[in-house]
Amino acid sequence: MDWTRGCTLGRGSSATVSIATSHLSGDIFAVKSTELSQSKLLKREQRILSTVRSDHVIEYRGWNVTCENGKQMYNLCMEYAAGGTLKQRGSLGEAAIRANTRAILQGLQYLHSNCIVHCDIKSENILITGDWLKIGDLGCARLADDFSDSVCGTPGVHGARGGARGGAGVRR
Repeated sequence: MDWTRGCTLGRGSSATVSIATSHLSGDIFAVKSTELSQSKLLKREQRILSTVRSDHVIEYRGWNVTCENGKQMYNLCMEYAAGGTLKQRGSLGEAAIRANTRAILQGLQYLHSNCIVHCDIKSENILITGDWLKIGDLGCARLADDFSDSVCGTPGVHGARGGARGGAGVRR
């Protein structure tokens, strides 16, 4: 996969997301990158995202390792959401809220039916591709049987039972 990195779309606690262009096809996609030596979480996200096939979850495009500015970088390639995030869209009318909620719940239903728990659902992680909403940023996602004693997600955004074990929506 030969590509060129474009502008930075966002930075998280462990990775940076940039726009990228394929040299072969000219297709635009998003690439989430971190130094190879610190890529454990991004590799876990890649393993989970590579199993997902849903219209309601951002599409996996592959991964690679590049050398940039003398550093080995691990890159997770995925669909580019040109419409940004649900948070960036701002306030919505009742009909739009109803449609958006339905799309998000369909994505969560797909993930949960495949034993994947997102662990960080928030408006910044709901991406807009055309008129379609998709769940993105599976960086905190876990397989339902893969919970440890560590807490993951955005501080202050956890549900009432959203601790490390037995959080809302997880059946044991």
